[in-house]
Amino acid sequence: MKKYNLSVFYATREVCKIVKNAFQGQSKQCYALSSEISEKNIPEDFTQNIIAIELNDTFQFKIKDILESIEEHENSVCIIIESDNETIYQYSRNPVFHKNIIKFPFNEREFAMITELSLERQALKILQKKSQLFSEAVNQSANSIVITNPEGEIEFVNPAFEEITGYTFNEVLGQHTRILKSGEHNEEFYEKMWKIIKMGVKWEGELRNRKKNGDLFWEEVTISPIISDNGNIRNYMAIKNDITERKKSSEALSNSKKLLKEIIDQVPQFIYVRDLDGRYLLANEAFAKYRGKDPEDIIGFTEQELNPDKAEIDKMLEEDRLIFEEGKEVHREEKIYDLIEKRDRYFQYSKVPFQLPDSKHPALLAVWNCVTEQKTIEKELRDAREELLDAQKLGGFGNWIVDFEHKKAIWTEQVYHQYGLDPNGEPPYAKDFYDYVHPDDHQQILDAIEKARTEGFARYECRAIKPNKEITYVEATVKPIIKNDTVTGFFGTSFDITTRKTYEDEIIAARKEAIAAAKAKSDFLSVMSHEIRTPLNAIIVMADMLANEINDPVHKENVEILNFSARDLLSLVNDILDYSKIEAGKLELESIPIKTRDYFKNIVNTNLLKAQEKGIKIELDFDENVPDEIMGDPLRLGQILKNLISNAVKFTEKGGVTLIVKQISRDDETSRIHFGIKDTGIGIQADKIDSLFEVFTQASSETSRKYGGTGLGLAIVKSLLFMHNSRIVVESKPHEGSLFHFEIEFPYKKAAPAKIEPIPEKLDALSLKGYNIMLVEDNVMNIMVAKKIFEKWDCKLNIAEDGYIAMQKATRHDFDIILMDLQMPGIDGFETTKKLRKMSGYYSKVPIFALSAAAPEEVIEKVKESGMNEMITKPFNPRQLYSVIKSYLPEPRTVKHTAPAMVTDRQARSTEDDVNIQILVKLSTILRKDKSEKAITYMENVAKDQTEALESGGLVEIIETINSIIRINKSYINNKNILLREMMSDLKKSLDELKEKYEKSQ
Repeated sequence: MKKYNLSVFYATREVCKIVKNAFQGQSKQCYALSSEISEKNIPEDFTQNIIAIELNDTFQFKIKDILESIEEHENSVCIIIESDNETIYQYSRNPVFHKNIIKFPFNEREFAMITELSLERQALKILQKKSQLFSEAVNQSANSIVITNPEGEIEFVNPAFEEITGYTFNEVLGQHTRILKSGEHNEEFYEKMWKIIKMGVKWEGELRNRKKNGDLFWEEVTISPIISDNGNIRNYMAIKNDITERKKSSEALSNSKKLLKEIIDQVPQFIYVRDLDGRYLLANEAFAKYRGKDPEDIIGFTEQELNPDKAEIDKMLEEDRLIFEEGKEVHREEKIYDLIEKRDRYFQYSKVPFQLPDSKHPALLAVWNCVTEQKTIEKELRDAREELLDAQKLGGFGNWIVDFEHKKAIWTEQVYHQYGLDPNGEPPYAKDFYDYVHPDDHQQILDAIEKARTEGFARYECRAIKPNKEITYVEATVKPIIKNDTVTGFFGTSFDITTRKTYEDEIIAARKEAIAAAKAKSDFLSVMSHEIRTPLNAIIVMADMLANEINDPVHKENVEILNFSARDLLSLVNDILDYSKIEAGKLELESIPIKTRDYFKNIVNTNLLKAQEKGIKIELDFDENVPDEIMGDPLRLGQILKNLISNAVKFTEKGGVTLIVKQISRDDETSRIHFGIKDTGIGIQADKIDSLFEVFTQASSETSRKYGGTGLGLAIVKSLLFMHNSRIVVESKPHEGSLFHFEIEFPYKKAAPAKIEPIPEKLDALSLKGYNIMLVEDNVMNIMVAKKIFEKWDCKLNIAEDGYIAMQKATRHDFDIILMDLQMPGIDGFETTKKLRKMSGYYSKVPIFALSAAAPEEVIEKVKESGMNEMITKPFNPRQLYSVIKSYLPEPRTVKHTAPAMVTDRQARSTEDDVNIQILVKLSTILRKDKSEKAITYMENVAKDQTEALESGGLVEIIETINSIIRINKSYINNKNILLREMMSDLKKSLDELKEKYEKSQ
């Protein structure tokens, strides 16, 4: 073990004690020295007062403890440690007074050593103070301080680092500085930084780092290398300032500048800033584009450098100089020739002087707005205004304003003309205006003004009365003028509609004429149909009856030809009437149950006879998927199919005709059915197909001559299919045949129709025995036909030639059924039915059937409204008529109809009153027209009817009824017509005589 000698000089007892205790058992001796050293108290063997201590290698740690303990004492001390007479450690502090030291028995070497140790002790203390001061400064610094080794591993951080980053000293000790990396800087950035500091050069810059919690922050960093005595880098010290907030402010400012630049670059106006020398400090994109440059090619340059036109530059700079001198902004308009676009452009510009930030030099902000488009629009508006004024003159309309605030009216020229006033004068205001308006139109104008006030707009028409009393029709619009939620006036337009009114009157008159013509046409068709159908009805019914009665084949054939011709004529009449209805929009489709299989069989069978006559086949191709029952209009569907089938039969000489009925699709409520009529006839040329469906048109005139027909059938088919939301498609080739097909959707989930009892084939087998039926009919042929039919049915048929007679007969008989013609002289069938329904309770329920040659929708509706039960069209099929009558009849009566004599007094009076009222109404109507002939005829008919009634008894009651009528109307008749009075008087005498004879016979 190496030996060390430790010597202690100038030490107090406390210090010596500390040293001795530190090396307990290792010291040989230790002299206690006083704090005040003098020659008197220095021991003789002072030179021997060296504590010789053998120390091992651990002495270094004990020396440290000793020194820390000695620091607490202010007394001087000098400690020397030697080994092999070589000083390896020395420590001194506050040596004693020099005068005392020099007297110490030390040799020169010892004295110098002690002195040197004292000075080093002083320097060490100063260094310690500086170190303490530096430590305090580092720890209290607001900046973050980091010391690393040359590899970048952290050896020291101050509290500011801990506060800013969130890391503690222990967490980062030994960690590499990359613990703070944010990932915002690339590797190249860090490589450059390390390259600089490894060269021993200070690096300054900004870093974006990441805190312990993940937040990013900006630091302004200075990294300084710490160089050792041998010139090597021992450490790196980084002093960092948190500049996050400054960065945010800077970034916000930068963004604000960018936004400002983007804004001024987006605006279409030219914006630039120039200094006093005319140098551009700012220029936006629009201005640069106008100059044909980029902004960077303008900023920094003077106008002299950019513009070769010296005269223009001098003018501009002179204007700028005046603005700078006066310090006032200017606003002007200027026309400049655009060299790029080669045209004049108009600008409105403003120039404003201001002080540049952080500068004493003034600058000028200019904003130029191109108003070329505005100028163009203004010119167009001026031109348009002139054109509008011209148009107002030509069109007779103008504008007007009523201003409540200034109590005045403003009119354009045309408004003056409308009211016959001088355009150079003042227009009438408020109430004065009404002096020029027709009095009947004042309220209309006031109402329009009120409507405009509440709803924002109104329109009215009035008659303007000019000073010369000429009337002009004016149409005006009104809108309110609103300021601060208050109506301060009105404005609008005024249009001279006199010409239009004249046209409207003419149109109204023409419309009335057209309506009258249409009505006349409709009435004509209605009358003609009635007049034509009436004899046809007789012919067809009689032919049917003859066909059942005649057995001779030749006669039977003649009757069938007669029947066929009559029905053919009836079909033609029906076609004309149907097309007329379709054209007038009066045809409506019904929706009633149709038994599909039987229905389509019957459709085919109607043309079976014609097909057999031509020797061709006619077939039904029926799809079993078709519903058993559909809802539709059997009449109109049949009309479509019969027209197409009859045409197919007509134009087919060999082969046959097929009706195809096939279901295409079905859902829960409807079935879509495809219909096809296919034939092997003459076919149709492609260019003729479209014209087939035009009115009164056939494929060719030759076709019309050879096959006949009016050309209405297919036009009706097309119209009826349109009403079914369908259209027809034709496929045909000449000499090969044709296919006409279409699709219709039908509802099929409906209740089944009422079951009608089967009708025997022979008319003779039908019977209505025991029933009493009244026919109200004025046509002799119809009466004859009806009598023949009902005679075969063995029932009693009473005839009434008009409504009055019908009502009279109804008072004496309880008829089971009434057949009512609709068109009759006097009161028609509708009115007669209404009056019958108002009679006794019995006739409120008796079945009444309408008889009509036509059945348009409006007629059917009137039939229902009047109280009739059924509508039977003429010519009616006897079997069909029988079926309808039978379905309404009660059981046959076993008691004959009560004779009038059996009627109770109360019933007689009621009956008498009813008849009196009805006849009085008729008489009043006739007498008001003051036509004696009609009155006489009517009374003669009444007398005739009453005379016929004598044959069946009840004479007394009949006579009393007529006498009652005469009594009721006597005063009126006497005053009105002498001839009528005489006729009534003669009638009364005849009746009295008849009554007397009757009473004698009893």
